[in-house]
Amino acid sequence: MKKKTAITFLEYLDKIENPDLEKYNYSEEIREVVSAEKFLKNFSIAVFVADFQTGTYPFIGEGVEEVMGHPLGAFLEGGLKFTDYILEVPAEIDNKCLNQQIILFDSLKGKKMPDIRFKMTIPITDKKKKKRFYCQQYKIIRRESDYFPLGFYGFVTKVPDTGEEKVTQQIELLNSEKNQWEVSSNLEFYLNVDENKLLSKREIEILKWISEGLNSEQIATKLYISVHTVKTHRKNMLRRTNSSNSADLIRYGIEHKLL
Repeated sequence: MKKKTAITFLEYLDKIENPDLEKYNYSEEIREVVSAEKFLKNFSIAVFVADFQTGTYPFIGEGVEEVMGHPLGAFLEGGLKFTDYILEVPAEIDNKCLNQQIILFDSLKGKKMPDIRFKMTIPITDKKKKKRFYCQQYKIIRRESDYFPLGFYGFVTKVPDTGEEKVTQQIELLNSEKNQWEVSSNLEFYLNVDENKLLSKREIEILKWISEGLNSEQIATKLYISVHTVKTHRKNMLRRTNSSNSADLIRYGIEHKLL
């Protein structure tokens, strides 16, 4: 079976852009972000409303230059393609994040789409060509007739400079019965760390025992540590390697010559 080729964010925009469709009125979302902007006016936060169909920003807050280091006009004129231009996310990571979104939307086709919220940490180059990291949170705007994703709205703020260069993407779905947000997927990528060094010596030991088919209790006995410690290590290993289960962890170990 032929492997599906990953597409970039720009290619995805080109795929769904359709200026001929009936224009959506973003007035409700704009009211929400304007209200939030007034409340957060004393903090370095920029609010926005983005339109997938036209690739534009129907609204973006005046605080965007203070936060992101580019003038408001650049975003209004260049739209989402300008934002993509200043993003410093490596293509391979960008593809993995975008494909996770596409997989989600494909899985929801024909179903009543739940509320979807994204949390992302991304690097962007400011007008002085300096790379900075930002936290962006936004919610998908859906068309009522068929729940097609029309755009998104939310806010972006700076991330404190800790020296750790990490790109993250967390997708959450609203469980309407429990009225709770639940994590659908979580990705983490470390830009300034060799992938072969993501796991500690102890975690590599645990990975080797996992590959031998041992459970947490058996590994704890082998390494003279608690079961809780083994489970904590395993949880961190899954998160840092973007693995869903032990099979994914073993695959990661083989690919990076750790096993």
